[in-house]
Amino acid sequence: MAFFDELGKKISITGQDAITKTRNMADTSKINSAISNEQQVINDCYKELGKQLYEKNEDLGDSNIRQLIDCINISFSHIADYKKQINELKGLAICPNCNTAVQKGSAYCPSCGSPMPQEVVAPAPAENAFTCPNCGRVVDPNLNFCVGCGTNIREAIAQAQAQAPVAPAPAEEVFRCPSCGRAVDPSLNFCVGCGAKLHAEPADDE
Repeated sequence: MAFFDELGKKISITGQDAITKTRNMADTSKINSAISNEQQVINDCYKELGKQLYEKNEDLGDSNIRQLIDCINISFSHIADYKKQINELKGLAICPNCNTAVQKGSAYCPSCGSPMPQEVVAPAPAENAFTCPNCGRVVDPNLNFCVGCGTNIREAIAQAQAQAPVAPAPAEEVFRCPSCGRAVDPSLNFCVGCGAKLHAEPADDE
């Protein structure tokens, strides 16, 4: 692997330099620099180790490693969403064959020549559009027959209107005796149930 070839060269060079320099060096900054080089080698190995574990999807039975793999997958998903938003803002679409960004509306990808998927925009339904009860197609209610299956639209509309639920008439207000609560005729002066006076006498104006 290229990584290990490069890493081997790096270890060999830094190791030889460190041995040669540290024999005669008294400068602590140079020693610290050699330590930093070795730490960079370790960090590169850490990164490559994690990358290989992720690519092989191996968690070694460790829930912590599995959590890190899942976290990386979530971040990759977010990056894909962000790139999609950028393409939307730029008016670009992605070729499904070569992943090249192509201007929206293009019939073919200029990079590989593959046909680009076209967005099919459904026509806006006409005002007061009617859905055919036979095939479910949205049709103009002014037509006599459905353009999809030939159903008589006029008859279908009339049948739908006939089957439409009728709103119940509002209930008449019931007058009740203020004393016993019995429903009584408001034209009466006294309750037929308890004999209480139904209507208060108007106050005399002085």
